[in-house]
Amino acid sequence: MDNKILQGYLSNFRIDFDFDKGIKEDQLFEHFCNYCILSKIHPEAFYNDNFKIEELNVGGGNDTGIDGVAIVVNEHIVSSNEEIDALKNQLQRLDVKFIFIQSKTSSEFKASDLATFIFGVKDFFKDTPSLKINDDIKSLRELKEYIYTQSILMEDSPICELYYVTTGRWTNDQNVAGRASSEIKELESRNLFSNIKFIPVDAEGIEKIYKEIKNKVTKEINFDKNTPLPRIEGVKESYIGILPATEYFKLIEDSDHKIQKTLFYDNVRDFLGVNSVNKEIELTLKDKLKQLKFPIFNNGITIVSKSLNKVGTYFKVKDFQIVNGCQTSHILFNNKKSIDLDNTFIPIKLIVTDDQDVINDIIKATNRQTEVKIEAFESLKDYHKKLQRFYDSFPKDDKLYYERRPREYDTVFPEIPRNKIISLAAQINAVISMFWNEPHSTHRYYGELLKSYSGKIFLEDHNPYFYYVSALCLHKVDTLIKHGFIRAHYRRYKYHFLTLIRVLVCGFNYPKFISNDITQYCESLHAILLKDKETKEIITKATNCIDKAIEIFNNKHENRNQNDYRRLKDFTFEVIEQAKKIPPVFNLNIKKKTKHKRYLERRKN
Repeated sequence: MDNKILQGYLSNFRIDFDFDKGIKEDQLFEHFCNYCILSKIHPEAFYNDNFKIEELNVGGGNDTGIDGVAIVVNEHIVSSNEEIDALKNQLQRLDVKFIFIQSKTSSEFKASDLATFIFGVKDFFKDTPSLKINDDIKSLRELKEYIYTQSILMEDSPICELYYVTTGRWTNDQNVAGRASSEIKELESRNLFSNIKFIPVDAEGIEKIYKEIKNKVTKEINFDKNTPLPRIEGVKESYIGILPATEYFKLIEDSDHKIQKTLFYDNVRDFLGVNSVNKEIELTLKDKLKQLKFPIFNNGITIVSKSLNKVGTYFKVKDFQIVNGCQTSHILFNNKKSIDLDNTFIPIKLIVTDDQDVINDIIKATNRQTEVKIEAFESLKDYHKKLQRFYDSFPKDDKLYYERRPREYDTVFPEIPRNKIISLAAQINAVISMFWNEPHSTHRYYGELLKSYSGKIFLEDHNPYFYYVSALCLHKVDTLIKHGFIRAHYRRYKYHFLTLIRVLVCGFNYPKFISNDITQYCESLHAILLKDKETKEIITKATNCIDKAIEIFNNKHENRNQNDYRRLKDFTFEVIEQAKKIPPVFNLNIKKKTKHKRYLERRKN
């Protein structure tokens, strides 16, 4: 690659996400492009969804010319039927987007490479593929088939977006653009999509996306109709007023004039689409008389900013979040081209504070109007503050960082690499895999898991150590996968490794989570995980357990697709049974049965 700026970005990206120094430049560029594009159009992917960058990548042998694939359902990336079902049940509808990415380090857009890429996408949607496909593509095809069986819940057919990235400059070359148009027309003729977009991304475009992702947002607006509020403890300054819709768009649009979804991280509701309330907002905007009354009909927008520079009526707002008003923002944005909004004013509260407790209180207070999903307020509970303090108690070289709120640690990179940050979703998946013996449940949406484990997880009297050690184990497994010690084939069993490591190190039984004995149990696990050689020895044993379980499972379920293992309780049972045959590293002599031992005994019988 000749582009020095992109080379610098790649170096930064490799360190941030702990990719091995020996990774080839073209492979790293694929991961980089996948991350940039998905972060721009779906910013929660690597935070709330606990999605790993490498899980996007399908490149390599038999990839059909595609480097990255994401299937997004109701604003969440999905990887299992169970996740789709959970998201479907929440909103009683499915909004689906298929995202395909091809990345080339070459400095030109080649019609031949483009044709290969789009042919691979067309083949993906065939009933029977004409190309040889790898396991990743096969698994995604099965997911696609399941989605289309649920088409009755789709208000519109899925959207399909094709991103073709190179390090060159896009000049709208007729040969390349014409080839893309011709290939896409054939894809459109299958009537599977409401919209198909071909998006070429050149060096300047991918540089711009990465800078937008990494930099804190700063926007300037003319907020002339405002009133400052009296001094409030914990708040630097605050204002209430009305803002023209045309001025508000300056806050929420990115450089491509699309809605900037990163601004809504702290909003406890996703955009809910065209439900009855949002339809009413839209009808108000379309009625000229009602549109003038919008400021008195609408609850308004609450903006929390970390800093503010004010010159006259011009406000430069930096590092801000829209904590309430996600629905209004999206409806306004979606109608900006079809409705004249010049006479539309929006009620605005602008609060400047960097006190996280104050921010949490604002989020709670401004989001009580309608039912909110359980995961929305979970991270605001006191136990998560306690857990965060426990994480912080470990020495810097070994410690992880618990991120209660998305992007909480973004301002301290590179001191804290992204791979050492544990999100709420990652913490849930880690602990239920390691201590509840349910790695097969981790492909459910994390909000659904919170609901299922309500009253069992994040309890005030729980010893935080077993949460930390499960997260550390997940971090170690992720690192060994990324560095190639655990082969890519075993990536789908990532959470099974957590269960196996616990059993192989300390045995199947474990003390109660509120007892003093759980500290000793976790210290034993922690001691192994801090030693690279010993961890790898345990991983080797765990891999053998998985291989043996696959063999047994194949004999029992001859027609079962191998990609379904991770979602099957009986496969988890077989894995644990293999581990229990191996003497643990530490004989801690815990005789008391756990609930999960009784559960497994019932399954066996």
